[in-house]
Amino acid sequence: MKDYTFPFDTCEIPYSKTSIIAQPYSFTVNLLSSCIILYALFNTNDIYIKTFFGLLFLFELIHTISHFIHIPGNIQNNIIHFIAYLVNFSYFAIFIHLTQTMPSIGILIIYLLIIILDIILLYKQKFLGYFITQLSLIILINLYYFNYITKHVSCNYIYLFFILTVIVILLFINEKENCKKMLDKKELPYHIIVETMGVPLFILFIIILKQLDK
Repeated sequence: MKDYTFPFDTCEIPYSKTSIIAQPYSFTVNLLSSCIILYALFNTNDIYIKTFFGLLFLFELIHTISHFIHIPGNIQNNIIHFIAYLVNFSYFAIFIHLTQTMPSIGILIIYLLIIILDIILLYKQKFLGYFITQLSLIILINLYYFNYITKHVSCNYIYLFFILTVIVILLFINEKENCKKMLDKKELPYHIIVETMGVPLFILFIIILKQLDK
């Protein structure tokens, strides 16, 4: 599998002659996502959930800026990845706070192993690998607290979250492997397919957490 560096290899040709924005279509979709998360931030009561939405907004804002301007090197990717850790830790903290119970040693070990793998993949610049490990941390938390979540939220939302996560991963794999072929056939901003699938994921976060908000 060939190398993939965010945001340079996302499948939308940057800096067209008609736009000063590097990737205007991806930028627009992510700007919409940022606004949705910002709305959730200002309409949340629980401080842990509010912190999560604040960090998620920061993550999506930097992500959006990365499609507005491309800075040479890995600084944009590394900043986004660091904020993704904060997002994941804050998500875990929500459920520790709500359940008033520390997670088991077993789940903490699995969580730590995923983080170690993630750091290795980040060091080796294996984007798809550490993209999946970051999502795996969220999936692990949802699975571990599944019974608690589904006491307050319809399990269909959790199932839909898992399905959308798999779809996003598959779309990224397709983009990584077939971007050049797709662009050779027709120069379209294919990356917005991935970004658009992110919008319902963010909305699901809001639906789930709003029903847990006290």
